[in-house]
Amino acid sequence: MKKKTFTIDKTKPEIEITGVENNAYYNVDKPVSTTIKDVNLDINKITVTRNGARYNAGGFAVNGNLASFRHNFSGEGEYSILVQATDKAGNSFSQMMKFTIDKTKPVITPKFKGQNRVIKDGEYINEVFTPEFALDEGEDMIVSATLNNGANLGKNSPVAAREMKYIYKVLARDKAGNESTLEISFTLDTTKPMLNISGVLDGFFNKDITPKVTYSDIHLDGNKTSVTLNGKPFENGTKLEYEQDYILKAVVTDLAKNVSSRTIVFTIDKTKPVIKFKEPISNKYFNTDLLPQLLIDDMSSYDIIAMMLDGKPYEAGDPIKEEGKHVMFFEVKDKAGNIQQLSVEFIIDKTAPKVVYEGVKNKEKYYDPVDISIRLDNPNDKIKSVMINGELFDGDVVEESGYQVIKTKLAEIKPYEIKVTAFDEAGNEKTTIISFEIVEKGALVKFYENKPMLGGTIAGLVGLLGAAATVLIRRRKVKVEEE
Repeated sequence: MKKKTFTIDKTKPEIEITGVENNAYYNVDKPVSTTIKDVNLDINKITVTRNGARYNAGGFAVNGNLASFRHNFSGEGEYSILVQATDKAGNSFSQMMKFTIDKTKPVITPKFKGQNRVIKDGEYINEVFTPEFALDEGEDMIVSATLNNGANLGKNSPVAAREMKYIYKVLARDKAGNESTLEISFTLDTTKPMLNISGVLDGFFNKDITPKVTYSDIHLDGNKTSVTLNGKPFENGTKLEYEQDYILKAVVTDLAKNVSSRTIVFTIDKTKPVIKFKEPISNKYFNTDLLPQLLIDDMSSYDIIAMMLDGKPYEAGDPIKEEGKHVMFFEVKDKAGNIQQLSVEFIIDKTAPKVVYEGVKNKEKYYDPVDISIRLDNPNDKIKSVMINGELFDGDVVEESGYQVIKTKLAEIKPYEIKVTAFDEAGNEKTTIISFEIVEKGALVKFYENKPMLGGTIAGLVGLLGAAATVLIRRRKVKVEEE
């Protein structure tokens, strides 16, 4: 009979994992040891994953009833170790160990709560807000936060509403025991810089101007602060004398980006408006209706304060028709307060000169030499020419009672035509013609004028009467022909 040997083994393999704790966090390398004890070792298996992926950590070494494993875990990650053991009797046992190696310190980000804006160290801020210290990992935590070396505020930072400098010290820690500290400061400044400009306002001035610009701020940003005049740097105390347009601009900025600015636009105009006419009218004569075309020249806008014609209001655009002497008065004030007055005189004369003849009459006959005087009814008018029988006459000119009188004596027996052309200051011109005749005396006229013959013979008297009758008949016949 053959003898058989067998073993009864009801004991599960004994597994031990040392060096780490289940679900623990570490911030240093961790050497891990694993042993399997069993009198009937058979299958010894270890499976390691890192962040869910297979990780090659090696296998067991067997020595008698002991299987051992050792590995130094140094890389960061979440590790899972599964140890499975089955002995020759089929008893099996498994054990799992999970742990995390995290050597990275928490990242603290100072932010504006409710905004995606990061607080910069040393920053100047011009709005009320609540500081918030965000951590990059949700499982990290703020251990302490202090403001200006005060008590621990924890996670609840107060609203930054008071203008001052804020210094925060923050300590954060993760589950692996890594710690980070943050010290950050910022200054809250919600007040705009003080800005004052004196000595000038928007508008127009008729005198020299000396603007003065003053500004201040405890956190002034000199690189972003400027005062310019017409685009160039302005220096306080500068006297502005030149007549021109000016733009004074001040921009004052502090480090928190609070801005105070002011722009003043003004004009220095010390010159009175210039009043003139498109065509000169002062001391002029006109022989037609007059429509003055007023021109006003000034570097600034202006108002016509007064516009008068002969002491009464005048409406621009109204023609002046009445003959005679006129006086126009203007008063203009510009925006700088300069006032200019202008008074002009002119004469409207539509009436042509009137020639006065003395000593002769038109279409008359004369038996003796005639003394002729020629003058103008208006002593201010002028005689342009005098023609006698088509020839230019240059006679004597004498003054009588304020009139310039041309005098001459005509004795030659013949017809005469005197043509006088006259003009006045207004340009009116008129030509008048007067005709007359110097004729030879008849016999009766001669007899009558010769008084000694009146006492002569009767025959002579009869002869004279006959001759006179003949002359009368002839004269009457001549008159009828002229008529």
